[in-house]
Amino acid sequence: MWSRVRAVIVVIPWLLVRLITFLLRPFVWLISLAVIGLVFLILIVPTTPRDVAYRNIDPVSDVCGFSSDRAWDVLADRASMTGAAVDNDEMAAIAKFLSGGWDKKFSCALQRHVIPGASDGEALFYNLAFVEFREDGTPYELIKDIGLPYPLDELSSRIRFVDSEKREAITQLRALTNLLRETPGRNYVIVFVHGWRHDARVGDDNVAALRRYAGHAARFLKERCQAGERAQCDRVVTAVFVGWRGARIDERRVVEPFVALGSWLDAGTKSCRRDKPVEPATPSATRKCWRDLLEGWGNGVASLFAALTLFDRKPVSEAIAPHVLTAVRSIESTFDTVEEGRAIPYYDKLRNSNRLLVIGHSLGGNLLATALEHDAVKHVEWQAQRNAEARQQGGTPATGRAAASRVNPQNYFDPLLGNLVVLINPASEARKWTSIQRAIWQRVIYREGDAKLNEDYGHNFFPDYQRPVVVAVTSAFAWPPGGIRTEDCAVAFNYNQKLRDNPPAMKGAAELLRKETRLHAAIADVDKKSQNGGVVYDTATHDLFPFFKFDFRPMADRLDRYGRLLANQKVPRLSCDRDPAVTSWWPRLLINIAAYLRDAPFQESDMEETRTIGNLDVPRHAAGTLDDYLLPSKPFGTTHEIRGIGDPRRSMSYSTLATSKLFECPISDFWLSRARRQHPPHGTTWDSEDLAPAAGDENPAAKSLSTRITHGFDMAGIQPVTRANDPFWNMRAYDDVIAEHSGYRLSSFICAVNQLVMDEPTRIPTPPKPPVAAEIPRNPAERLPDFAPPVILKKD
Repeated sequence: MWSRVRAVIVVIPWLLVRLITFLLRPFVWLISLAVIGLVFLILIVPTTPRDVAYRNIDPVSDVCGFSSDRAWDVLADRASMTGAAVDNDEMAAIAKFLSGGWDKKFSCALQRHVIPGASDGEALFYNLAFVEFREDGTPYELIKDIGLPYPLDELSSRIRFVDSEKREAITQLRALTNLLRETPGRNYVIVFVHGWRHDARVGDDNVAALRRYAGHAARFLKERCQAGERAQCDRVVTAVFVGWRGARIDERRVVEPFVALGSWLDAGTKSCRRDKPVEPATPSATRKCWRDLLEGWGNGVASLFAALTLFDRKPVSEAIAPHVLTAVRSIESTFDTVEEGRAIPYYDKLRNSNRLLVIGHSLGGNLLATALEHDAVKHVEWQAQRNAEARQQGGTPATGRAAASRVNPQNYFDPLLGNLVVLINPASEARKWTSIQRAIWQRVIYREGDAKLNEDYGHNFFPDYQRPVVVAVTSAFAWPPGGIRTEDCAVAFNYNQKLRDNPPAMKGAAELLRKETRLHAAIADVDKKSQNGGVVYDTATHDLFPFFKFDFRPMADRLDRYGRLLANQKVPRLSCDRDPAVTSWWPRLLINIAAYLRDAPFQESDMEETRTIGNLDVPRHAAGTLDDYLLPSKPFGTTHEIRGIGDPRRSMSYSTLATSKLFECPISDFWLSRARRQHPPHGTTWDSEDLAPAAGDENPAAKSLSTRITHGFDMAGIQPVTRANDPFWNMRAYDDVIAEHSGYRLSSFICAVNQLVMDEPTRIPTPPKPPVAAEIPRNPAERLPDFAPPVILKKD
């Protein structure tokens, strides 16, 4: 008996091993390839160093010599007899001016740059500061020189003062705040939090993007000064780059071997340059240099490796979010000022003359969304409480305009951080936005007939002069959201034909023809785009982000579109054409793979967790066409849209910002108030291109924005899911405003973002002067200097 028991004990594990071996046998090669790939990634692919600062040389060191009356113009260098233009490229400046020591100067924590004007024109100046963080959120200290930190005793001696104003900076953040305090009331600060695949290294593309934003802001302020806005003349632009380890793969070192091989194949750099391709063997074709070709391959390989790091960088961005938030609030706390003899604290943002624009891109947007989500929800709850208290103070709840007049002066929703937060292509779960939308939705009635009082509809939940406080902008894929339906195509098909009514209809015919014409124009525009695979959109947040969250549907749709593009077909749901079935084997294979990937089991189905903030579209109503505005059942997701105006190619280069005539950023005071007035009674579906006439106390010369922004979506069949005065804008961007993940550098878009902060979008009512309060006796201990003997308060 015991022998049988031992046999069973031996046989069962043996059978399990055989079963596991049998099941894993088909995947042996796959597992082997995965192991080899993992070893390759760990041992071969170069990575960036952890917890290393790149821009922390002390501004007062001999290397930097920072001063407000000394500025660098090297990055505005144009093409000359001595070489190609630098034009905002740090690596080009280092290579062109070898004796300038720019490899070290560009590592300074504070920098002052200038873009020279014409011989008789004014130059543009701005400061550039860096605040970097380790992966645990610790900020970096200043150093004497690259590889030469300050000893601890020297750092200690710099802060051995009772008077905090006399303490010298030992961190990047303190150096920056000391600088901002030197120009009280005149600061115009742009904080930029970079994202995935970037850091603060010299030559990083995102640092160049911030310099471009700073140069544009300096130009726009100069334009306003010349137009008579004297308050803008003394503004000091300071751009702050918040750096962290967003790039774990060192993509430069991945590309370098490809470039070296290409240069060797070209037999030296002189025989083949980027601006002079090698002559082909046959005159009927042209080809690039080997260097250019292999550099493109290297960038593709580097991108493939970097794609695997999206979700190991995302937790880092969320871990340092609280630390970055406190750093930005430290910057903001320097804005206390005195105007006309009155102290104006930094948090009184409607009266304080300083300006702070906070921008987060990609995972930098996720960082800001993570840091501000709970604050936003809490402020919405406070808003509801203040509105309720205002109604109670007025006695019986009023309705309509009476309620508006009573509540509006008291319930302005203050910005959460700075004057405006802008999230560009944020790589963040939509849940971090919809949680704010739900907090408002729970207190506002949207569906007609559900409310007992007019004020329950929430048009006065925010005042009619409310300005945006957080704006998300994403390069959207589908246009319109949800695509085109057969009914849309049927209505627009015969837009130029006679109506069939017999006898002819006397009313409504002209309106119907206008509707059909608008539908036809909108569909034709989308149809033209679909011939090339659709609009140019952000694939990182639309396709890759959901894929790593185990939602394969967007990636499957991308494969399907690519297969149809190879077969010369248009994108389904973005065209009215009905293409025949694909017969070519290669496109058909891709389409079939996409079908299986789309239907893969056990996918994550909660789109608020798998889609990013700007890629969660509100589901369209089952009825109606694109020109019908119908309320959806789930009003959470994108809320506005932004499109370009005119030719997007009219964008200025960095080196010509002081002299270029290509673009002008107009003064846009009160555009939002006028747009809302043009769509009574509440401003729903306002359009920045459709403004009411200027009121008597408004500047009649003020123009609209440099881009077109609409409340809700134009020609999408969806009623706006937020109120016209809602301060949270989740905008879908057309590709003539933002294209792809990093295409946020057009002059028109930079202008529009600055117009929201630089100008006055709405007219703020003048608040009544507060009553003078009686002086309250203070504790005698508060009047004593530091280190005074303690005061003992005795009873009477």
